[in-house]
Amino acid sequence: MRPQMFRTRITDLLGIRHPILCGGLGPRVSDARYVAAVVNAGGMGFKAKVVAGDGSESVVVKSAIRDHHRVLRNESAEAVMELDRAQVSEFERFRPHVMGALAHQAYVTGDTRKGMIDYGHAAVFADAVRKVEAIFDEMIDDAVAASNRLSTLTP
Repeated sequence: MRPQMFRTRITDLLGIRHPILCGGLGPRVSDARYVAAVVNAGGMGFKAKVVAGDGSESVVVKSAIRDHHRVLRNESAEAVMELDRAQVSEFERFRPHVMGALAHQAYVTGDTRKGMIDYGHAAVFADAVRKVEAIFDEMIDDAVAASNRLSTLTP
């Protein structure tokens, strides 16, 4: 077994042996498939809900407080849309519906009825629930194929 090259209190606490040190779209590291996997890396019910969607199940909320978010349409989103329609501008009225604990619960349990479940750009690319390893393998294969095609070009 190879030694762990990057070790911190956080990696020890979370049991992470191989942290990814670059953002999802870092240079020459990743692409939208990886971002989709990371963004949608919740429980299986959570992932399945995002993969099954076509975008029409999302809504933009929190416009009344100028903090627009596209989220999955669920009980929490409906409550926030009602506050938006009433032009409520005090965040404390939104808080019970937008608490991170609700989204975390949805992420952990797969029950997406409550919580602000972000439906950002990466959701569009989520077409399957796959392991990150499989996504990296596919990206490497794509890079090799692209390199092979480039090597056949003449100046």
